[in-house]
Amino acid sequence: MPLFFLYYLFVPTILIGFGFLLINFLFRNKDENIDLGIVGILGYLFVYFISNLIHLFSEITELIILLVQIIGFILFIYFLFSKNIRFFELIKLFVLSLVLLPIAIISEPNEDFYYYYLPYLEYLESSKVIFGLVNLNDTLTYSTNSLYDILVFFKLPFVFQNVYSVPIYYIYVFYLIFLFNKFYKTRDIFYFVALSLSLIAFTNLRDFGTSIPPQLILIICGCLIYENIFFNYNEKKILLVITLLTLALILRINSIIIFPFLIFLIFVYYNKILEFLFKNKFQVFFLSILLILFFGKNFIHSGCLIYPIHNTCFDNLEWSTDINIVKQKNYKLQADSKGWGFYAKDFYNIKDKYVWRNLEGENFVGYSEYSKKSPFFWIKYWLKDPNYKKILNIFIINIIIFLFLIINSKKNLKVENYNFNKKIVFIIFTLFSILIWFLLSPQLRYGGIFGFIVLNSVLIVFVNNLIKRKIQILNYIMIIIIIFTYVELKNINRIYDNLNGYKFNNFPWTNFHKLEINKDFRTSKINNIKFNKRIFSKKLIFNNNNDFILMCGDIDFPCIPEGKEICLKEETIFNGYILYKHNKGECYNFMNKNVLY
Repeated sequence: MPLFFLYYLFVPTILIGFGFLLINFLFRNKDENIDLGIVGILGYLFVYFISNLIHLFSEITELIILLVQIIGFILFIYFLFSKNIRFFELIKLFVLSLVLLPIAIISEPNEDFYYYYLPYLEYLESSKVIFGLVNLNDTLTYSTNSLYDILVFFKLPFVFQNVYSVPIYYIYVFYLIFLFNKFYKTRDIFYFVALSLSLIAFTNLRDFGTSIPPQLILIICGCLIYENIFFNYNEKKILLVITLLTLALILRINSIIIFPFLIFLIFVYYNKILEFLFKNKFQVFFLSILLILFFGKNFIHSGCLIYPIHNTCFDNLEWSTDINIVKQKNYKLQADSKGWGFYAKDFYNIKDKYVWRNLEGENFVGYSEYSKKSPFFWIKYWLKDPNYKKILNIFIINIIIFLFLIINSKKNLKVENYNFNKKIVFIIFTLFSILIWFLLSPQLRYGGIFGFIVLNSVLIVFVNNLIKRKIQILNYIMIIIIIFTYVELKNINRIYDNLNGYKFNNFPWTNFHKLEINKDFRTSKINNIKFNKRIFSKKLIFNNNNDFILMCGDIDFPCIPEGKEICLKEETIFNGYILYKHNKGECYNFMNKNVLY
């Protein structure tokens, strides 16, 4: 427990240290009033920059990890004593971290951890960047792995513990600090509603994965855009939006759904664009370098700028994968988000939990065609997914929050920054953003939470401006106390149940399941390429009755799940870099049976 608590408090110091370094370097801003939540989140961006630079030339060893952690902590101490960090802000961080500690304690990581992310961490620590990594194991090349380019530096060197949920959790903590500070300074109901909905929506750290962090960053971007449109133009905050959006896009390309907000911002301040770009050309250049690193690494791994979006792929490269496989993966992911699994189950009366196979039949719409259908075709199947109920819950909770807010409220005859027309347009552009999400990948984890939290927040502002109510401070306090009590009790009860059910192997650390040689994997060779083959066992598998997906987990890199080695044709070495070539024909036939494998 003491080691966990020390680590728990150590993580934010590294992020704050690198965050202030980026602010001083990029923003050239020594303002003591800089928001600590923003500083912490920018720390993730700078660590990403460090990670990708190092990985171009070297594996990320435990010694390098320790060195980066020490540098981050030294920077924190430096900025603390140079009074860049306000003591009161640190107290807020410490108190909030303690209050929300039950959220950070989970018995099991996200369900994708052992399939995508831990094998990717093994790769980062075992080898510098590899050309054609997709041909070895394509799960290592998804662009969403970018979050773990950052988290690799939060490993406890020379200590075997599963620690990666804590730095994910701190994205949430820094996000909450930002919203707290915004509401405290402005008393704007927009920030309060966003804060309240966020506390209720994000209560289970295990659900965060790689999908929630970019959405938290998008909500911050939405808040900053709201502030610039309805209050005063602030060039540094515009630059901050672009910087945070860069991080959100790196973490998940679905973040493009925020573009309608940017269009609105450009429309409002069109006469300032050229001046902004000229004055901030150095900053824009640096952010461009970050995006080049992101797209470049994807390109090296898979031959695609963003994997698995087939429109961004080059299929004539020596290390390119089969473009048909990439298309199928892209179509399958889109189709599943639109309810294809429910459609297939209904059509064939399938009782399995998942539908992985590329089903075909007369009058049956396969996932490739299904993904291109209009919502009029697939919406009835999409509604069979409980996902839509979560959307309704957000609206219902929002109404309840507003009703509680206006209890004992008084008529407010002086409504500042009302600007009726701008609010209407802001709502319309928010709906455009949600429409893009709905047409592309209509699952809350793919950006929907961002859209609906921003929409509900601005709707409450709009309605309150119409009825002109002055909300009492006591109402705000009571609602926050109720919400925090709910979040705390829910997570304490979860921890209590897990302890009673003996679900923790080493409380309070997240469990770490190790795979054993000759039981769960064995050494193998194909085309003179040595690798570890993950074989069938009951450990770490996605089980679907007669179908299953094997996870490589903590198996030393390179690891290939049984069957997928057929995709690997040849290994070559050039200038010290490994290049894997693709066995196109046979690999396509194998992957066509279960394209997600």
